Amino acid sequence: NLVMAQSRSKLMEGSITGSLNAITRANELIKSAQSDTVNNADRLNMAKELEGLLNSMMSYVNTRDANGDYIFSGTNTKAQAFAEINGHYSYLGSNDQGVIHVSPSMPVVYNENGQYV
Repeated sequence: NLVMAQSRSKLMEGSITGSLNAITRANELIKSAQSDTVNNADRLNMAKELEGLLNSMMSYVNTRDANGDYIFSGTNTKAQAFAEINGHYSYLGSNDQGVIHVSPSMPVVYNENGQYV
């Protein structure tokens, strides 16, 4: 269980780091787009990059492990964590954390509630 928990932790960390990087870049683009020094062509390119960042974010929040389980769906690991439904993004996982025990007295989070993250 310890090896599985370490592997899962690395997978979660990579997804969260990627998400934070995408959010940081999106924030930079939004601030730049508000400047009087950019033109409509620049804004169109920024919008395309933002769309790519959104797609990346959806990929990060819907990360699966080697077994195909969604790591941010709480205990409902077979359900996609987040989805776009009628133009809105919704969380579809459970509100619980999945844990495994690396020792009799040491539970470790194995599946995280995506809303919490």
